[in-house]
Amino acid sequence: MNGINFKRYAWFLIIIAVFILNAGFVKAIEYSIDYRCEENQCVKDKIAEWDILITNYGEKKIEIISIELRDSVNNSLIALFNTTYIPLSDDRGDLFVIQYNQQKTKTIKAKLPKANNNSNLVYYACFTNTVDAPEHEKDDIYSLRHCYDEKNEVMPVLECVSNSSCSYTEYCRNNKCIKLKCEDCQYTSNHKCVDYECCENSTCKIDEKCIDNGCVNLNCSEDEYFFNHSCRLLNCSHNEAFINNSCKPLNCSDDKFVLNHSCVKLNCIGDEFIFNHSCVLLNCSNDEFIFNRSCVNLDCMFNETAINHSCKSLNCYLFQKKVNHQCVNDKQLIFKLSIELVVILVIITLLIMDVRRYELKVKEVKPKVEEKKPEEEPMKKPKSKDGKKEIQKEEK
Repeated sequence: MNGINFKRYAWFLIIIAVFILNAGFVKAIEYSIDYRCEENQCVKDKIAEWDILITNYGEKKIEIISIELRDSVNNSLIALFNTTYIPLSDDRGDLFVIQYNQQKTKTIKAKLPKANNNSNLVYYACFTNTVDAPEHEKDDIYSLRHCYDEKNEVMPVLECVSNSSCSYTEYCRNNKCIKLKCEDCQYTSNHKCVDYECCENSTCKIDEKCIDNGCVNLNCSEDEYFFNHSCRLLNCSHNEAFINNSCKPLNCSDDKFVLNHSCVKLNCIGDEFIFNHSCVLLNCSNDEFIFNRSCVNLDCMFNETAINHSCKSLNCYLFQKKVNHQCVNDKQLIFKLSIELVVILVIITLLIMDVRRYELKVKEVKPKVEEKKPEEEPMKKPKSKDGKKEIQKEEK
């Protein structure tokens, strides 16, 4: 129980010692604060500078570790000077030192917060200094902090002097940022209300559509057309083409035909010709041949004729002659042959008549010879080729 009371007593003594030291620091120091702003106008979110003039009225130097400027309303930090402090070391850090009976200025820069009292910023200063007393080293007390919250500083802080000091959804009026109240189909830009390009399709061109408040081109294909800010399929006839999202008549050249709404070149074979955008079979006569998809007259020799679109030699009969690519009867030859044939026929007729007369005479002689055979039988004579001549002599 005595141990617990001793600890409480020790802490009480430490608090009193700190208060005495702090009170000594208060008595030993005086300060004044001047501020500077760009163009002599302190504006929220702009950089300000505070010149803190500190006077040491004590009997020994003061080593300041940090200087704080704090908001008097919400106790938030406005600006700060702070340095590293390493106690019990030869190099204790880059402290802000003020010798006794001297004064020194420390400048702090920071971005201004908004005013906390109408158009004013009310704030106070806090100082943290080193404690160099052997009786406190055993308690690990090496620094003391004191805030002058009873001594408020006041500086006017404007909310804005131009639109740039306000958010993009606000504009500056009478040094106040006023919230923009935009109409439907408007948006805030550069502290102004700006009309959207569109909020519905009707405000866009016919070939555009309103997407995310912007008119976007419709990427319709060639076989589509624009209707009510949308793409619809074209219903073109077979001889029309899809050009610029509309139906246009196809004017194909003679050597082309219509296929799938476009002109396609004809590929006619050798015996065809181009007619009315199509391939038509050539109907050449026998005395013509096909050349360059047309009928050309054959140039046959006199002894040739046109057969099946080519020149072939004439095969005439004996009584014909070749005249003007054809076989013609040779009248002179026929007449000559006819005379000769008549003469031959006459000769043959005469010969036949002679033969017949001869045969008649032979028949008359044969009966007389047969009557003489019973009376005498003459010696048989060998037959000879001249038998007929001998008989004829006997008859004579």
